Amino acid sequence: MARPYLRSIPAATSSPPRPADFGKTLGKPGARVVSGFFYFDAQLLVRGSKGSFIEIEIPAANGALRQLRMAATKAPDFGILSITVNGKAAAAFDAYSSSVVHADEVTLGTFTPVDGKYIVKIEVNETNAATTGPRYYFGIDYFRLEKP
Repeated sequence: MARPYLRSIPAATSSPPRPADFGKTLGKPGARVVSGFFYFDAQLLVRGSKGSFIEIEIPAANGALRQLRMAATKAPDFGILSITVNGKAAAAFDAYSSSVVHADEVTLGTFTPVDGKYIVKIEVNETNAATTGPRYYFGIDYFRLEKP
């Protein structure tokens, strides 16, 4: 089985999740795994252009309300992200940094799954004025689901 590049992780876990907990990408191709200082030693790197997006399906164990958090990377060539969950606005995230760093978790909000899953859409349409290079890249490390 190929190594998944994006996983949803339960709150307060000290071990990797079971395969049923892995996220699944549904959107545009062009993403790749990058090893480094990430939770599972890899991130989802999207080399996009203005308007690029991905949709990620996160399975829900039950229909319970959960708070979703996302960990991402910041870098000199990363853009500003617009994030929705199940079609509802969740957060904006400026992924620019003058060096490559792992960002603090971003709280996306509290949501109820639809049809047994959460659909997280991440789109890049803007850039920070200080962004250099391609300007519309972004990197996602993991998602965390917690009881509210």
